[in-house]
Amino acid sequence: MTVEGMVRVTFCLVAASSAWACQADEYCALRVKVVSQDGLPVQAGVVLRDQTGHVLQETISNRDGIAEFCDLGSELFDVVVGPNLCGQAIVRYLRFDWWPHTAEVKVFHANCHQGAIRGLGGCAITLRVRSVDGKPLQGVSFSAADLATDSRPTDSYGRLFTVLAWGKRLEGVLKKAGYREHRLSVACEPGTSYQKEEFITLQPVADGAPGKR
Repeated sequence: MTVEGMVRVTFCLVAASSAWACQADEYCALRVKVVSQDGLPVQAGVVLRDQTGHVLQETISNRDGIAEFCDLGSELFDVVVGPNLCGQAIVRYLRFDWWPHTAEVKVFHANCHQGAIRGLGGCAITLRVRSVDGKPLQGVSFSAADLATDSRPTDSYGRLFTVLAWGKRLEGVLKKAGYREHRLSVACEPGTSYQKEEFITLQPVADGAPGKR
């Protein structure tokens, strides 16, 4: 609490003979400031809900990124910024019972779903390559007819990333020494999710057995 707030509370206690001595003008229990990762104000939907998920109040932050909820009780609340999509931020278990002090909460919000859907023009594909015991396989290469050269090998998490245009199909072969080759076919169909995740298990090569599948 600020020094000003402490002085006002002290005055309230001393001036108890007057029921309206401590009435605050336009008092708001909560002020939410929504900003981007760069610290710039963001206009976004802000929802106040109780612990059962019931929406109590909702508004849109203004040009300064400010959303206010003035008339609140002393129970626990959640603040939700943004829709149920990528970038939604939730601050849970907030309580506001220190009248006349206004609680301030800063929320970082990135509307990442909008840019991805509009700008990608296809599917973001993640390939996750594992061994038969479920461990990620690093160093797995992927060759495809649509690629002039082989892609970068999978990383330490067994991941390989690529982008495929709507209506196209990616076909190729995953290769790693000591494992059978695995032929892969992934389609990017309009109307489906733009994010696709494929899990591939490579089979080890038995002694004397060919390395193709």
